[in-house]
Amino acid sequence: MSNQTLFLLKIETYSITMKKILLALLISCISYAQDVSLRAGTVREKNYYQEIPIEIVMDKIVIPVVIEGTTYHFILDTGAPNLISKKIINAINSKPIVKTAVRDGNTTKDSLDVINIPLIQLGNLNFENQIAMVSDLEHHPFLKCYGIDGLIGSNLFTNSILKISLKDKKIIITDKIKMLSPQQKPKEMQVIAAQGKPCIWIEYQGTEHKKVREQVLIDTGMDGFYDLSNRSYDFLKKEGIYQIIGKSVGVGDISLFGTGQQHEQELINIPFFKINQTTFNNVTTNTHEERTSGIGLNFFKYGDGILDFINKKFYWEEAETTVNMKPAEKFSCSYINNNYVVDFVWDDTLKTKIKAGDVIIRIDQLNIKEMTTCDLLNLRKYLADKTNYEMEVQKEDASTVTVTISH
Repeated sequence: MSNQTLFLLKIETYSITMKKILLALLISCISYAQDVSLRAGTVREKNYYQEIPIEIVMDKIVIPVVIEGTTYHFILDTGAPNLISKKIINAINSKPIVKTAVRDGNTTKDSLDVINIPLIQLGNLNFENQIAMVSDLEHHPFLKCYGIDGLIGSNLFTNSILKISLKDKKIIITDKIKMLSPQQKPKEMQVIAAQGKPCIWIEYQGTEHKKVREQVLIDTGMDGFYDLSNRSYDFLKKEGIYQIIGKSVGVGDISLFGTGQQHEQELINIPFFKINQTTFNNVTTNTHEERTSGIGLNFFKYGDGILDFINKKFYWEEAETTVNMKPAEKFSCSYINNNYVVDFVWDDTLKTKIKAGDVIIRIDQLNIKEMTTCDLLNLRKYLADKTNYEMEVQKEDASTVTVTISH
């Protein structure tokens, strides 16, 4: 490694829709100080098997973590490195190793401290000398809503095998794959970049029945099912994999240091793709600025995943063989200047009534103006089972319009 080290830290990716409110913190970190290996930590035990109960909090996996005798709550985020809140930095007896210049997904620059945590305990397992970033989570407009103290990232599992089971509400950590007794044959899993990001392959059928593969990040910190990166989008375009079903201009993701600039995105439909033994039909997504496409937490609703970081294999257990995905949302929203606003509008009929920047003031009987950012995160629970709802928006000239959204 050189003294100027560039590595991607995918802290958390969110896209905000009426049923899915997420927050993207895609971070490029450039360190001009001493080299620090994010995967330097070790596990004290050998031949271990540990089950950890999980709690699902607003579509995030939250697990109990013990540091110096105190139990904290961390999001399990395989798309991120370890990250800890500033409020407990003094309590864990650790000083910054280096301050790292960071550039978020919208190219805004700031810096974060990097620290060494002498001991992290998950159940009876002891993870020693773990490297983590430090961030002010409790004052972030959305991350504060989860009541968490940090993120457990992929670099913690460098020397482990991780099983994720949403149906059993637990994760399992071991160093011997035979202890999990997998029933399916594994597929290749690459462990890439400084933090050891777990990446697997999506299989498509291109023109003239040509087989095409795309590498995607398994990102348990990402809500939703599948996000398509612009880099993959350009590649798949040449292979005739998808159909464009809409175009729109909007801001999109909120990043660590704020919102980005308006840009055009495309909504696409992929007839089907395959991950291990499961075929997913009628997949819709819109393009994103990230360099790597991502598979989010909703993927694990269809089976149990085993991420073998030691042998670089991915097992997909007790999984459905065919999944028919839901149709795409007609529009998306964002949180800008303390307002909940319309962002990308995909439906052509809806485009004649609302546009990017219109402020949402009411959904059915709910007064959006009176809601906190945490209320907005919970709004998707209200909308999850609705086939239609009424929405009132305020236009730029202060006039209002009411529209009915049907699915």
